[in-house]
Amino acid sequence: MDNREPALSHVPGEPMVVVVGPAGDTDATAMCDALARRGISYAPVDPSQFEHSMHLDVRLRCDNGDDGRWTGELRTIDHTIAVEDVSAIYYRPPRLWVREPGGNSITGPVRRMVPGPRALSREAHARVTLYGMLASLPCRWVNHPGRYTDEHRLPLLTAAANSGFRLPASLLANNRQGVTDFACKHGKNVLCVPLVDPEAGAAYSRPVLRAEYQHHRLDGFLFQEYVEREVNVHVIVAGNRLFAFRTHEDAYDLTTVTDEVASSIWDFQEDTGLGYTALDFAVPRDGPWVLTQIDPTAEWSWYAMQFDLPVADALVDALTKAR
Repeated sequence: MDNREPALSHVPGEPMVVVVGPAGDTDATAMCDALARRGISYAPVDPSQFEHSMHLDVRLRCDNGDDGRWTGELRTIDHTIAVEDVSAIYYRPPRLWVREPGGNSITGPVRRMVPGPRALSREAHARVTLYGMLASLPCRWVNHPGRYTDEHRLPLLTAAANSGFRLPASLLANNRQGVTDFACKHGKNVLCVPLVDPEAGAAYSRPVLRAEYQHHRLDGFLFQEYVEREVNVHVIVAGNRLFAFRTHEDAYDLTTVTDEVASSIWDFQEDTGLGYTALDFAVPRDGPWVLTQIDPTAEWSWYAMQFDLPVADALVDALTKAR
């Protein structure tokens, strides 16, 4: 979160927004800037500082008559945060994985933790201690990390179907025969959709060739039918605002969504409790839109900058205004 606007001095007892994100994250930086412009007290928190430059000293109020909340301080390099003042948290996932060459053609590159074997321990301690304490606070999140863990990706598909979205034909399988039958039914138009760790850099759906599932071990993958389309539409859902972009090859233009799609979006947001989501649609020449990807962690600041859109302000509204 570099080159951000200076954080406002915090008055003890007044609400504060915490922006959790890795250093250099453009979305987190844009949120800090928007909060500063709006005169809202905030503090950035980089979880990577947890081991070497962050100090946590909080106690649970659990005596007779207490409310069971945490009270105390979280001190970073630049800020002292009274945890009882935290009213909302904007969260960006940490970047902990990098890709290395290797791996079979379905699973893709082998992943490893950075910077070494101890990184897993550090990340685990930060997650359990820092994230666990933050998750215990009675505050608003965009988005709470528990809403989109790897284990939650398939329930998001279920929620999307229940919200009225049209989805591609899908198969979840770890056996060759099931994938073979699915691929034969849909010809060559079959995609492998990653389900694990979108920050690994290998989160994009891609075509699957017959040789891949005939000769390689399958661990467990989501396969989907490829949907023919005239254009793609990328939709950013920020609080109660929609920002839609028509994409064709490398060109992007602002567009709108149909009333039917908008209705499904709001049903989906309410069902999942997400305050931010990025949705990708395949739009055929004739026929309904088909939802092809759901990503509650996708970056939005590039679109906001290119088209001068108030995405950050919409997210600030979601964090600070009564619903």
